[in-house]
Amino acid sequence: MHFKLYQLRREFFINISIVVFINFLIKPFYLLFVETEVQNLLGNDYGLYFEVLSFVFLFQFINEPGLQQFNVVKLSQTNNSKSYFDHLISLKLALSMSFIFIVLMSGLLGGYNLKVIFWIALGMALSSLFILFRSSISAHGNYRTDSLISALDRIFLIIILLFLMQYYANEFSIYWFVIAQVCAATLALIISIFIYRKQNGAFHLRWSKVWNATLLKKLKPFTIIIFLMMAYTKIDGIMLGYLSTQREISVYAAGFRFFEAANMVGVLAAGILLPMYSRSIDDKTGLMKLVKTGTLILTFLLGSAVVFLLLLKTKILSFFYDQYTEYYDVVFQYIILALIPLILIHVFGPLLLSMKKLKILSVIFFIALLTNAFLNWKLIPIYNAEGAAIATLLTQTFAALGTFMVAIYEYNKLEISSSKQ
Repeated sequence: MHFKLYQLRREFFINISIVVFINFLIKPFYLLFVETEVQNLLGNDYGLYFEVLSFVFLFQFINEPGLQQFNVVKLSQTNNSKSYFDHLISLKLALSMSFIFIVLMSGLLGGYNLKVIFWIALGMALSSLFILFRSSISAHGNYRTDSLISALDRIFLIIILLFLMQYYANEFSIYWFVIAQVCAATLALIISIFIYRKQNGAFHLRWSKVWNATLLKKLKPFTIIIFLMMAYTKIDGIMLGYLSTQREISVYAAGFRFFEAANMVGVLAAGILLPMYSRSIDDKTGLMKLVKTGTLILTFLLGSAVVFLLLLKTKILSFFYDQYTEYYDVVFQYIILALIPLILIHVFGPLLLSMKKLKILSVIFFIALLTNAFLNWKLIPIYNAEGAAIATLLTQTFAALGTFMVAIYEYNKLEISSSKQ
């Protein structure tokens, strides 16, 4: 048991090192030389893109109702996965098509640009398929392969956008930006399918209404969590669109881009921790050691990122944004500080998922959604993008503390029940 724990902790350290190395090479380059140039080329139109993107994310629970998380837990704990994945991928394709249709209909009612919505939704559908294949690769124990291809879609996006901005800068538009994302996600998906087939053999599409209904019922708690997480993290952009201007959205997006780039390491680390937690769920001591390892590493990584970004915020923002003013700094600092509470969410959220404590996690995120909506409603009309940034910081802090306290409580319950046995 101790040797198994050592292997898991060693594997986590190796894989998080690979993830960090890859993302420290790719993410900064995309952030510093590609996406910021996209926003400079688009100007305030980028605010429209950010608003529409936030709107589409609200429906992500249809496209991804927890299949990835459920898949990791399921495959990590069973050896009979062949037929399961055949059914799963068939259901996933049906959900993705439903997602695109519902988003388009909702966008029509909301008065959004349907062309932009379609390409964004298609790109998200393809990206989630890529992630689903990655989760299957990881769940079969191929952690390093998953880590190595984790930024594949971003690599392709960099190449495509650099080409477009080099030769077609004067014609570059939102449509080109979102279509480039679709192309990049398609290429990454094709490669992930090839790797999956090489490691696990061919898969076949199998459709069963009974199987689908049973799985969707099991996924219901995951679906609720996905919806609530997307809603409470993406509602800022939508409410800014209704309560403020595209310029304020662009200012918020300028800071949020750095937030998402830094947070990517946390997201990937959480993806690595979930199957490891699931495999160690019966070893309470080993489970807590994994938690401590994850906490220490993420605290160092995200903590360092926060300090670096806050100390150099003026130089960074003024260098990369043509429309920079000191107001960018004010909004930026609140958004970046929100990375600190995310450490707890990335470490203890997967822990609760592995213990199947989904209802209480849903309650935490539901309260976070209400909190964020209320704070945005009160703060945006007065402080605009700064108000949205403050709302983000306060909401993430609440969600993190709630997740941490509940996870510790549930872990202590596991210790008590195991000691009685």
